[in-house]
Amino acid sequence: MTNHSQGWSLVLPPTSFGNVMMIVFSICLAAAIIFLNVSVFISILMNKALSRENRFMYMLSTCLSDTCTGVSYYYVGVLDVEDRIDSPTSTHFIVPTFLGLSFIAILAAQADRYHAVASPFKYSQIMSRNRTLVVIFAYWVYAFLIVAVNNLVKAGIARQITVFGTTMGSSAQNAPGSRVV
Repeated sequence: MTNHSQGWSLVLPPTSFGNVMMIVFSICLAAAIIFLNVSVFISILMNKALSRENRFMYMLSTCLSDTCTGVSYYYVGVLDVEDRIDSPTSTHFIVPTFLGLSFIAILAAQADRYHAVASPFKYSQIMSRNRTLVVIFAYWVYAFLIVAVNNLVKAGIARQITVFGTTMGSSAQNAPGSRVV
């Protein structure tokens, strides 16, 4: 039941007990996501031993993106939202970007762990904390750069830029001489 004339409307009308329970569930789910991720985030920051390790930097990034996902779930899970450019309730692709950042953080953390296990001596020489933070910063900037492109230029140009970025990332990964250590 989409009602674009009002702009802000609930995703389900509170006309039945089931609909009210779904709205309450959405609010509780968002609160739980936020509470759990903020508590893990604070725990890692307060423990100096954890905050010095690279793998926990990726976990901090995941917690931050999941907290933002939980906050945005109040909007997406309770209100009638459509992620289209012409929609008055659009999230402008920011909400799915937080979820994508969680996936990218998990992928980067797994790649980091793989290299740490596969070649521990090279890993300790190559991957410093600063380099780990640069990797995390780079994927956050890249994700929101794509969001900015999608929101600031026409759809056709945004599609071309996104395809170009994806193609360049894939070709750099498959280029001769680039091998996984």
